[in-house]
Amino acid sequence: MGIIQATTGLIHACDMPFSKFKQLVEQTYDVKGDVGYKFGFYAMLEQGLPEITLGPKALYNHRSAPTDINDLGKKFIEVLEPYSEIRGVIFTPLSGPKSQEEWTAAAKEKKKLVYLEPILETDTFLVSNGGFIEDDAIGKMMELALKQEVDGLIFPDNEIGMKLAKEYEGKARVYWRKNGELDLKDFRELTSYEVIPHGLAKAVDAVKGTDKLIIYDHQKPGTDIPKNAQAYAKAVKKGGAHAVIFFPQAGPEAEDAHIDAALKEGLEVIVGGHMTHPMYTKSEGGYIADDAPMRIYHKAADKGVRHFVVPGTKMDVFKKIREGLEGRGLEPTYLSPGFGPKGQKASVAAYREIAGERKLVIIGRDINDAADMREATIQKIRELGILED
Repeated sequence: MGIIQATTGLIHACDMPFSKFKQLVEQTYDVKGDVGYKFGFYAMLEQGLPEITLGPKALYNHRSAPTDINDLGKKFIEVLEPYSEIRGVIFTPLSGPKSQEEWTAAAKEKKKLVYLEPILETDTFLVSNGGFIEDDAIGKMMELALKQEVDGLIFPDNEIGMKLAKEYEGKARVYWRKNGELDLKDFRELTSYEVIPHGLAKAVDAVKGTDKLIIYDHQKPGTDIPKNAQAYAKAVKKGGAHAVIFFPQAGPEAEDAHIDAALKEGLEVIVGGHMTHPMYTKSEGGYIADDAPMRIYHKAADKGVRHFVVPGTKMDVFKKIREGLEGRGLEPTYLSPGFGPKGQKASVAAYREIAGERKLVIIGRDINDAADMREATIQKIRELGILED
């Protein structure tokens, strides 16, 4: 039996300051049908960064960002802004040009330096090598980065990196990553793995004494090189979370490594492939191959994963994912974000029909912005058919 035993219920998306998170827990910890809390980067960084010795000049590498929805960029920079020691960020924007554009603009607006690292040191990153990212996406990332006047490009010290550096020589400052180490001598590279245990532990403390789960959503993990997977899993385990969400856009090797490392640490693994925002896959104008999300889901299923994140804004995609997984004789449980006022395209009835019985609905703003978060939670549970009336 896995850690997540509920097959139907509501999970709170907690993209909020820690003080608000504690209020949410206090109001909802005993609501029937409420399974737990998806704790994101905002409160993790807010609570974790004060515990870290930053040094005079640091670049923050989330490992990786932006690999999440477009409108989280402002929140990401907002939580970093108070730290003058954090001079800038390193971005690997795998989830599409819109995310790249908005996250970069958010950083620039707050006078943070932006360094683009478009390709990672893994052998199965690009489609031509069996990966998930389209080969021509790298050029598109860099052209957009130049248009937004980023402060530098970071390339791996290998054949692909050398080729890219030669192509963009004179257009931007070029820096190297050699054996995982960043050749940017004036800065300390601060990674999320240093911060996670401190910030995540605060969330776990807030739910102590309840039966609620803490699911850590790095927004998004699994987008780093394979050799860093163990460091991530250990950091999350040390922080005390029960489960992790992966969106392993960095390729099959990264997916294997991150799932294996999390399972080794005793964490429940939840895997997503499709996201809720537009311009994500190639046919939508994004960077990830059209068939990559289904490959991600099926590879995870082959490794024993039975919990999957699917987009609550794209019912046709949700249906296809469900048919593909259940057509293999599996009985997965689906976690679906995006079913709220922003971007919602399906009726509640359509959602209930497509989602089936095994659904954990992820709800954020509908509840978090309500005057009474407890009552909003109860209403949403009834509305989505999580509990019978």
